[in-house]
Amino acid sequence: MSRSLSGWPLCLKASGSSRQPRTVSRSTNAGIRSLGTVRPRLSSSASIWTKTRSGIGSTTVCSPVASSRRGHRSGPSSRIRCRSGTCRASSTLAETEPVALIGILTVSDRASRGEYEDRGGPGIRDYLDRVLTSTWEARPVVIADEQDEIESAIRQLAADGCCLVLTTGGTGPAERDVTPEATEAACARMLPGFGEAMRTESLKAVPTAILSRQTAGICEGALVINLPGQPKAIAECLDAVMAAVPYCVDLIGGPYLTTDPEHVDAFRPKSAQRPPA
Repeated sequence: MSRSLSGWPLCLKASGSSRQPRTVSRSTNAGIRSLGTVRPRLSSSASIWTKTRSGIGSTTVCSPVASSRRGHRSGPSSRIRCRSGTCRASSTLAETEPVALIGILTVSDRASRGEYEDRGGPGIRDYLDRVLTSTWEARPVVIADEQDEIESAIRQLAADGCCLVLTTGGTGPAERDVTPEATEAACARMLPGFGEAMRTESLKAVPTAILSRQTAGICEGALVINLPGQPKAIAECLDAVMAAVPYCVDLIGGPYLTTDPEHVDAFRPKSAQRPPA
């Protein structure tokens, strides 16, 4: 599995669908807090940018390739295999293999101010690195515990073509824990079974899991799932529901996600299964 060449998280320093090369750099407090003004805005019809290494430092240079249908990113015959927002060339991939965009949304007042190291976002990234075998690219965002900002971030990631948005943090009973409310406001349809399954699994480890209010829903063609903030709890919750995620993404028009059966054996009815590559 490949790892990030330029750190975590990454955010694009420009918006729109211009085909000029752009620079990708580490998020700063300003970038983290400026979701309304400095954020990637790649619509399903926009140019797609894949990252290539430029030097030893933390900067990478993006080059445009053609886009395909929603939630996909396709390139030339020398394909780009992506993990955690970093890409490397892989000539063994089929020319038409898509790249699924996955939004990773960290909700934390302290992390958004740079006072606390974000562990939830990297925890999600590490889990997906282990479990997903299909090509994917991360879209990480870190914001404060503000309901309107969380709702806006979910909607923006969905509008930018993410087929899956995983949030971390803000699911408890405290006054500032408003991620479930923001998720419900952003989603047209709710999928309460995800939250029920995750709480059931977490209760096997700690009795306070019953305090979690995490949920899931569909926002503009993206599956949105709330997760806890601790990496261990994130893995436990994703293990409880991940087998159903690829087929759910199929049903809402997203790319064909595949998993490593040694970690998670994704379930699809026979009519929805594709032959192994």
